[in-house]
Amino acid sequence: MHAITYNLDRQTDRQTDRQTDRQTDRQTDRQTDRQTDRQTDRQTDRQTDR
Repeated sequence: MHAITYNLDRQTDRQTDRQTDRQTDRQTDRQTDRQTDRQTDRQTDRQTDR
């Protein structure tokens, strides 16, 4: 019984880790996208001003 419980715990841990990783990745992607958008906007504004 202990082995089964241990295996289940490990699977749950892995799933939790994966979900956490995914959420972190998504947040990082969003922040990166926002920064990229801001830089692009700024460059476009500068070119338009010229």
